[in-house]
Amino acid sequence: MSMLRHHRPPTGFQCHTVLTCRKARWGPCHYPERPGLPPAPNEGEGGITALCSIPADVSIAGYDNTLLAALPNIALTSVDQDGAVMGRTAGRLLLERIEGRMSAVRFSVTPKLVIRRSTAPPPM
Repeated sequence: MSMLRHHRPPTGFQCHTVLTCRKARWGPCHYPERPGLPPAPNEGEGGITALCSIPADVSIAGYDNTLLAALPNIALTSVDQDGAVMGRTAGRLLLERIEGRMSAVRFSVTPKLVIRRSTAPPPM
């Protein structure tokens, strides 16, 4: 988080998963939307929100678009990779391989950006 104290801090962060984004956003094991729970180990070490406001000062986005990312208290902008299409294709390709296909097959899934409340235009 020291880069946020730099004279030209970044305007955004991209995390691989929603869980990584939560750790970056609130610090290790810090879940402010669940009051009443006993403090978790390392709680209070802080994350991005200890230094700035999301998304007013810095945006944060994930790359897995799980159901967690869509929860109202998280609302994480995320890249959706269409796991259903990837799963069906992987299953079909596996069956083809079992049936004797020897050649390699390449396929790609076009990702889609799902914009939620964790991103905004960069501050001026």
